[in-house]
Amino acid sequence: MSAFAGLVWRHVPVGAVALHVGKLFKHSEGRWNRKGEFACLYTALTRVGALAELAKARATAGSIVGTRDLVSIQIGRLEPVLDLTEASVYRATALAAGEQPDASLMTTNGDAAYEHCRRLSEAARAGGCTALIVPSAAQPGEKNLVIYFDVVVPKQVDIDDGPDRETIAFTSCGREHDAVEADPVVSRASWVRERPRR
Repeated sequence: MSAFAGLVWRHVPVGAVALHVGKLFKHSEGRWNRKGEFACLYTALTRVGALAELAKARATAGSIVGTRDLVSIQIGRLEPVLDLTEASVYRATALAAGEQPDASLMTTNGDAAYEHCRRLSEAARAGGCTALIVPSAAQPGEKNLVIYFDVVVPKQVDIDDGPDRETIAFTSCGREHDAVEADPVVSRASWVRERPRR
């Protein structure tokens, strides 16, 4: 396990703060969290990765996803983080979770693949991990950072709004339009440093 620092990306409803959680903790059901038990904040390590995640969400849900803002988040410190894109780390975590190692399950669809990932996340969380670096299922070669805020304590995290925000339009055929620059929105989360509006 190690620490992570850097810029990450995600898509949010238009105008929402970068650290928007909405109904995340009650209703989210993803590859790396278990609905009703624990949630996580899904982010991508690159803008390209975040755009791929948005495209995948639109391919799955269609127009319900609609126009979104692509935003960055600045992580000054996050620890401890487990990097499951490292083969030896993945194998050890899978065995600790009682799973047969098969890294392809981290990026394929289906109930078995999702359950595999959730068991990995449970093993990591039980070991005190605040976040995982995982391969992107939306774009080969990209990586995501998933953050478990219920494991994080203040001394383990320094996280704030990033400098970037752009609006990604949506058409009925699901294609992305050119990004339209929008004004940044200041986070009001009590555990995040506030910045003056620009």
